[in-house]
Amino acid sequence: HSTMTPSRLSTAAIICLQLLTSLTSAFVPSSQISGAQQLTTTISKTHFTHSTSKNPLFSSASSDNDTPDFSNVGFLILAGGTGSRMKANMPKQFLTLRSSPVLHYSLDLFLEKLPAHCAEMGVSPPAMVVLVMDPKYQPEYQPIVDKYEGKLAFAKP
Repeated sequence: HSTMTPSRLSTAAIICLQLLTSLTSAFVPSSQISGAQQLTTTISKTHFTHSTSKNPLFSSASSDNDTPDFSNVGFLILAGGTGSRMKANMPKQFLTLRSSPVLHYSLDLFLEKLPAHCAEMGVSPPAMVVLVMDPKYQPEYQPIVDKYEGKLAFAKP
C-alpha cells in the first residue's frame, strides 16, 4: 500500500484539485473550506516545484506562475446521466443548487473562470470543452453552445 505524496500526484490530479476547490467555494462558506484550500495550495506548490520543468504542459509555468498552458487541453463535462439512481424527476445535473442548475457551475468554471484565470496568468485557456449530454436536453442548452462557438460542443453519451 503506497501513500500518495505531492511528488507522486499527477498533474491532472493537481489541476482537478484546484478546480474542485474553486467549485466547492460556490457551494460551501469559505470558513468551512479554508483548510482544504490551504492543503490544495500546499500540495500544488510542492508538486509544481518538482514537476513543472519535466512536463511540457507546464512549459510556461514559472515560480511566479503555476498555471499551465491549456492550449492543447480539452475538458469533458459528463452530463449524460438520467437520474435513475436518485429517483428524481430529472437528472441531477439539472437540479437547482443555490439558485442555478448544478451543470451551470461546471460550465461557468470551465468556460468563464478558468479562461479568465488563464488570461490573467498570460497562458492559453483550454482549447475545447465537450458537453456530453442526452440529445433530448440539447435544445435547451443550444444557446449556451452557440454563445461559446468553437469552445463548447455537444457529444452524445
